[in-house]
Amino acid sequence: MGVNSLSAGSGFLQPARYVPALSMILLVLMVVGAGAMDKPAGSAGQASLRRFAVSSCLAEAYKGRDVAVDALAAAGGYFETGTMSGERYVSVQEYAEKWVREKKYQSKHGANLSIMICLDLYDDPGLLGIIKEEVPGQ
Repeated sequence: MGVNSLSAGSGFLQPARYVPALSMILLVLMVVGAGAMDKPAGSAGQASLRRFAVSSCLAEAYKGRDVAVDALAAAGGYFETGTMSGERYVSVQEYAEKWVREKKYQSKHGANLSIMICLDLYDDPGLLGIIKEEVPGQ
């Protein structure tokens, strides 16, 4: 059974349709994970909140597309397993959405650089300031 036979037809299982979105999500997770290995991210709660921010940014950047649904699911997962207050998540989400709306990166070849914008959010001092305002147990 070839790739074309899997994606052909009107069935709900069309893996080829999801390859671009899954590839992007895997790329983001690899880059964010590699960055986390380079330097300490603080508490596990802070690292999770940073990933929540990137997921929220991607959801805003790709609003109306399939990948936004996946990004929102990821953000929801970080929220559900997180240790920070709900208010902190709201602050981070608002910051991430504002970040992606205000950043304007120009590609030399006209490519969409929304992923780059959202990855840059991960290490943004403003985001880190919001995240570090509240550390559970301190």
